[in-house]
Amino acid sequence: MKINEFAVGFGPKLIGFKAFKSGVKNEDGVEEGIDFSFRILPLGGYVAFPENYNRTLAYEMEKERLDKIDEYNRINPRSGIKKYLPLTRQEREERKAAINLEVAEMEMKNSRQWWRFGRKEESSTDKEFDPDESINIDYYDDPDYLQNRPWFERAVVLSGGVVFNIILAFSLFFGSATFGPGLPRPVFSSGAAVTTMPNMNSPSYGKLYKNDVIVGINSYKAGPVASASSSQKTISNIISTIRATEPEESVHLIVAKKGFADPSEFRVVDVTPIPLNGNGPQSIGVMLGSNYLKTEIVHATSISQGLEIASGSLYSMTSDTVAAFVNLIQGLLRGDSSAGSGMSGPVGVIKMGSDVVATSDIGAIIGFAAAISINLAVVNSLPLPSLDGGQLLFVLSEALTGKKIDQRFQEELNATALLLLLLASFSSVFGDVGKLLR
Repeated sequence: MKINEFAVGFGPKLIGFKAFKSGVKNEDGVEEGIDFSFRILPLGGYVAFPENYNRTLAYEMEKERLDKIDEYNRINPRSGIKKYLPLTRQEREERKAAINLEVAEMEMKNSRQWWRFGRKEESSTDKEFDPDESINIDYYDDPDYLQNRPWFERAVVLSGGVVFNIILAFSLFFGSATFGPGLPRPVFSSGAAVTTMPNMNSPSYGKLYKNDVIVGINSYKAGPVASASSSQKTISNIISTIRATEPEESVHLIVAKKGFADPSEFRVVDVTPIPLNGNGPQSIGVMLGSNYLKTEIVHATSISQGLEIASGSLYSMTSDTVAAFVNLIQGLLRGDSSAGSGMSGPVGVIKMGSDVVATSDIGAIIGFAAAISINLAVVNSLPLPSLDGGQLLFVLSEALTGKKIDQRFQEELNATALLLLLLASFSSVFGDVGKLLR
């Protein structure tokens, strides 16, 4: 397939070179080549495929169509919104007369030129302008263009980024566990830890303290925890129970001090939840986190054990990442303003990366790189336009229906979705900077 560029990073180009293909030219007669570049923002990379039509010409045709819309459509005086209003009878007669006059003048002009004898020059106004009619684009039929390949080959290309992000993470886990410093594995205990001291206006003030661990609420008892995802599930169960509490009713909490793998000293605390921010869901006014105990370093003594450890780590981190995104989406759908508080944008990711590198801990650096790769795989596989998952959805739709979705429609939808993603990413920068300042 024809490629325009292989890039590492995004944004302005730092360094790069172009490799030309001898004697190979594109549709415009220009010698073809592939750019290889490093760009300023090290947040991934991309492969740029050539367009299978003349984008400049399409832009000019679209601009001409919009100019005609401005010319032939009137403005609704009530709302000030442009609408495709039907012409009045008088306007239709005036237009018809103007067209007939232009045709008559053209025929008179042609009749005076003997070399045009018998030929009628077509008038641009012979066909009535339809504002709803889209422009006709001549697509290139070169089979080496990605857009002209069979759906299966396009599906392989579109899924390549996600697949190789997973392969990269697996390779990092395997190499670290088998030949490197070992693979860090966090150890959790049951329950949810209170991560901050409740403020004076909180219903938990004077009852719960930082580093307390809630191991039960009402009839629910927290079970053993094997991973971050199961710990998060415990936290979700506790929060759900609190939010389901009727107004002015209390919840019965079983609390232990942090540091006990199996708490042997418990105390029972009754707390009456209140609505968050006055009209939000019921809350006891504390921040809850995983009951993290320590991190073990796991080493593989054989290739087979290394494969097993890498597979387990890959599955655990991928499932944790997916669960985090599911919780985020559910929180946003519920209207929870704090749903995305734990998410980081580009600035936050770079800050975390620099903190990890500053430790000079090779195992931690490898783990961080694997986590970024898995996050990229999960995000890109989401079925949203402008992401690989969304593009794959278009291709699979074509495979099932046998009909190709209009390319211009896909491009407009992708452009809109990309703009929304960029705005979301831009807004997260303010949150990241706020965290740094705090």
